[in-house]
Amino acid sequence: MVSWTRLSAVALWAVYLAAIATHPDGAVIATGPIRHGALVAAGLLVLVAAVAASGGIDWRRPSWPSGWSFLIAVVPILLLLRSPPAALDHRAALGRSAAPTAPAPATPAEPVAEGGEVRLDRLTGVQGRVRIIAMAVQPVGRLAYLLPASRERLPDPMVLLRFRMICCAADSMPVAVQVSGIPSAEVADGTWIEVECTIGTLGGEPLVQAISWKEVKEPEEPYLTGTTLLGK
Repeated sequence: MVSWTRLSAVALWAVYLAAIATHPDGAVIATGPIRHGALVAAGLLVLVAAVAASGGIDWRRPSWPSGWSFLIAVVPILLLLRSPPAALDHRAALGRSAAPTAPAPATPAEPVAEGGEVRLDRLTGVQGRVRIIAMAVQPVGRLAYLLPASRERLPDPMVLLRFRMICCAADSMPVAVQVSGIPSAEVADGTWIEVECTIGTLGGEPLVQAISWKEVKEPEEPYLTGTTLLGK
């Protein structure tokens, strides 16, 4: 027979993992592959609980979780009570290493239809008029590292910023690309904008050449994902 405390702990962990996988704001918690893995793990825990319960449940031992059993049972409850974190804004770039903006040589840019949306970290080789959704940031002060001094700068530098998630929000890295045609005085730092543009180069680096732009709401999936061993 299995004690009710151990069975409860397994069930609560299954609920927690399922909540991660199915939460409406799951895109700001972890990447798709991680959420899918959490769902599979939740299913396995349910199977384990069902097999354990098939031999009977001991409702008398122990009367209340104690020691490690208590911690194992309580942790998922506390985690379930937490609200998912808000998506990172431009200020979160402080203290984080900037990710390369160009794709790896073995990963060519995917074909994009005229006027289609492209990823900020997949600009090399993109041709024609495209759309980019990102945060507008002026790379000055503590955010100046987003546009290193070794790169050629425009007179009024502005960058488009997104965060690339490897596993979860905690390990995301900023991806910044310089943009022309958007005066820094016309847009506040951290504003999400949609830019209609063409892609050029400046000093050997991608340059977003804005044709027009407008403010937009934060996208449902604010992070760039699918660029790791767990993704595409």
